[in-house]
Amino acid sequence: MLEIRAATPNELGDVLGVLDDAAAWLQSIGVREQWPGSFSADPAWVERFTGWTAGGNVFLARDASGIAIGCFRLMREDTLIWQDNTGRHVYLHSLAVRRSAAGSGVASAMLDWELEHAAGLGAEDLRLDCWAGNERLVKYYEASMFEPRGRHHVVLDEPGIFGHQDYHVARFAKRVSS
Repeated sequence: MLEIRAATPNELGDVLGVLDDAAAWLQSIGVREQWPGSFSADPAWVERFTGWTAGGNVFLARDASGIAIGCFRLMREDTLIWQDNTGRHVYLHSLAVRRSAAGSGVASAMLDWELEHAAGLGAEDLRLDCWAGNERLVKYYEASMFEPRGRHHVVLDEPGIFGHQDYHVARFAKRVSS
């Protein structure tokens, strides 16, 4: 049994714990460009997730024992990656699963939940992106029947929490059931 719901500000530690676990695993397999080595150790990421959680955009998945084993973020716009502000889509970010739950179907269950949630919001599709260099994740989204929507080059040079960034993402979308 998996419970998925919006995270509360008091659960920020659980969210960051899931993200840190997934980030450490990515680092261990040589995927260092996708995420920081630790979210909780970076004040900028803590600030971001504090705001997103307070805004109701961060969700936690808990197992039958109540342990946080997955998380993700849903947004109604993503002009940086998609250059689209029509409000007809839901954008998925920061999907993470604790390594102790990897391979148990948690990610798939979260994707199904996200699709249902997007449909409930009246969206046409669920969109997501990932660092294009993570071939394993690109293949996972393709196997999960997300339609490839091309690659996008992101270049940011902003002061504050974003700083300078230059990377490519692979974009995907899946129609939601109405």
